[in-house]
Amino acid sequence: MSTTIRRALRAGAVATAAVICGATTAQAYTFASEGAPLSVRDEGTLRGQSYGHLSRRGSNALVLDTRARDLVKKDGRAYSQGNAYRGQDAVRIQTGRRSDGGTFFAPLTKTQDYPTVLTGWTGYTKVCIDRDWAPDPCSGQKSGGL
Repeated sequence: MSTTIRRALRAGAVATAAVICGATTAQAYTFASEGAPLSVRDEGTLRGQSYGHLSRRGSNALVLDTRARDLVKKDGRAYSQGNAYRGQDAVRIQTGRRSDGGTFFAPLTKTQDYPTVLTGWTGYTKVCIDRDWAPDPCSGQKSGGL
């Protein structure tokens, strides 16, 4: 194979890789760490904790990748919630619930597509305790750019 053909093939492979990587790059922020997780208290008792990342995948999907623990096996279940805003527009994403009363952090991840482009939005993340009968108590929020 000639040198010119090899160079053309390499250039094509590099261009293809750039397009693929460009389409899947994400903007993300870490909202807490294992050593300093977000914490939610209910009636003075530490009930749940979470840490992880909120990221944008492509231009219109959010990924909430968390590790959470629900410290009291009771009526409430721990979950993480991410909200993203730009002007008057807003979207929300929540992980599944954890209710085993375990002391270890377990993965809770959710990916969700939206019909709008999320580039340039600001994300806010918090951990909450799910209640059927009252508003959910939540931690303070951490924010970052998407």
